Amino acid sequence: MVSGDCEMKRLLLHKFHKAHGLLQEFSGFEMPFWYERVISEHMTVREMLVSLMHHIWGER
Repeated sequence: MVSGDCEMKRLLLHKFHKAHGLLQEFSGFEMPFWYERVISEHMTVREMLVSLMHHIWGER
């Protein structure tokens, strides 16, 4: 993709991001915008956070 007359910078894992997500321009970079639906991403992050909290503080 080209922004104006300058080509956007890409991350090292660009091929992975392009194959699995929606890319958008951000600050001169072609960045992943999202991979799946917003709800599934939210639930994944929430589950990881709960797991981390249980690891740090133990089961209550």
